[in-house]
Amino acid sequence: VVRETINVTEMLQDKSTRQGNGNHSTLIHNAIPVPNEPLAGKEFEHIAEFGFNPGDFVIASVARLKPVKGHTYLIDALAQLSDLPHVKLLLLGDGPLRETLEAQVKERGLTDRVVFAGFRNDVITLLRGADVMCMSSLSEALPYAVLEAGSLARPLLLTQVGGLATLMDDGVTARMVPARDPSALAEGMRMLATDPEKAREFGVTAYEMIKARFSVDAMIEQVLSVYD
Repeated sequence: VVRETINVTEMLQDKSTRQGNGNHSTLIHNAIPVPNEPLAGKEFEHIAEFGFNPGDFVIASVARLKPVKGHTYLIDALAQLSDLPHVKLLLLGDGPLRETLEAQVKERGLTDRVVFAGFRNDVITLLRGADVMCMSSLSEALPYAVLEAGSLARPLLLTQVGGLATLMDDGVTARMVPARDPSALAEGMRMLATDPEKAREFGVTAYEMIKARFSVDAMIEQVLSVYD
């Protein structure tokens, strides 16, 4: 018998309430270690192995290559930025859509602007070398990749879905765009690539929010209180 449910997003907590289980469920967000200070700027050396140039504007995406993660819309968005050839994608993750997405990249003429890095166990290190972290998902709870990127003060470009929509404020802690909308993604990519001061502001504000709300100590204390 389930005595209590711990939900990690407001969306899941609301679902428990709608199902009549609100009195037996608790909202406790995921947590991650957060540096004492935000990352001052990208550390290019961490992604040099992929063949990028120091002047490239690298947008990292951390997600399994499957339909719900929306990579096809992200690739189509990049294709709309032919006037910004230094904007490039670093896709971290593997999955069943890899061959399909590679074919899409080739069809769009983007083979020199998209890197498929496959599965990596050093994602946090690689994020230190990226200019932006993008999540183009069609549905999400609260992915660790977003918290990790935010903890490094990496500017965030996210779709307005699930836990992302409830956690992040558009124009404050992230640039938020509708799902399944390559043009909106392209507009967000363009803004972040051409307005470094605003991008930096997004990153620092996200860092401050995550440091305040997602500390490991706070999460542990809340989980122990549920068991008590």
